[in-house]
Amino acid sequence: MPRAPRTADEIKASIEWIDPADREAIYRRDHYCCVYCGSAPAPPNKLTLDHVHPRKLGGADNATNLVTCCLVCNSDKRNMTLRTYKMHLEDWGKPAEIIVARVLAALATALPAPQADPPEPLADSDGEK
Repeated sequence: MPRAPRTADEIKASIEWIDPADREAIYRRDHYCCVYCGSAPAPPNKLTLDHVHPRKLGGADNATNLVTCCLVCNSDKRNMTLRTYKMHLEDWGKPAEIIVARVLAALATALPAPQADPPEPLADSDGEK
């Protein structure tokens, strides 16, 4: 039986599950690259966040469980734990140890400080900007 269309509230909740500033900080921490394959997708809107320990299995929505991921790798990993995904990668002859090390290094890295807002324009002698 086909699934009923999602409501506007369901769609909004699926998009807004993380603060945009936190999402951006994770992308910056990971240098806007997929931690699994190392690609920097173009266009940048192809980046996603992956729960290393899946939400479905109790994984948290925070930077200690989230990494930058391309759509292809996120779809490939699905709801696998890192341990299960490592076995999956090994089955396909991929460099699983290197990939797992990249994920763990990303998770161990502190988020960068928020980017400062651009400075206000200086006022001229009349007090006008």
